Amino acid sequence: MHRQILNTLCTVCLTLASVQAVYAQAKSDSLAADSLKIYGAKEVVVTATRSEKELEEVAIPVSVISKKRIEQQGAMRLNEVLEEQTGLAIMYDHGTGVQMQGFSPAYTLILIDGEPIVGRTAGTLELTRFTVANIERIEIVKGPSSSLFGSEALG
Repeated sequence: MHRQILNTLCTVCLTLASVQAVYAQAKSDSLAADSLKIYGAKEVVVTATRSEKELEEVAIPVSVISKKRIEQQGAMRLNEVLEEQTGLAIMYDHGTGVQMQGFSPAYTLILIDGEPIVGRTAGTLELTRFTVANIERIEIVKGPSSSLFGSEALG
């Protein structure tokens, strides 16, 4: 009887020792993986909050189109770039405008370097007059921004 208890006790001790060794190995592997540093450029958005913030920190939906992506697309004009974006509809009446989230082009504000574009015809801005050669990036802010930019920024 004592021999059976001793054998069971030895088996339990050996099992616990091997589990502890496996756990220690797994823990050191996870520490090594956690200690790896990943460096990368994070996307910075300026338009959505009028201050520089990382894309993950902005509360409203924002899409950023880089110059590289514009070049890969092969677009020549701004309307060609915007035609490929989800949630936008290009309207071709009284000029080429952008309809966003159901609002007419009159309620879609377009800025260049933070300044509103003038020259609307019947509320629509002619997007075909803008070539993509000088565009560094495009920020599309979907959502109400009228508190920051006025009544034209409803979409």
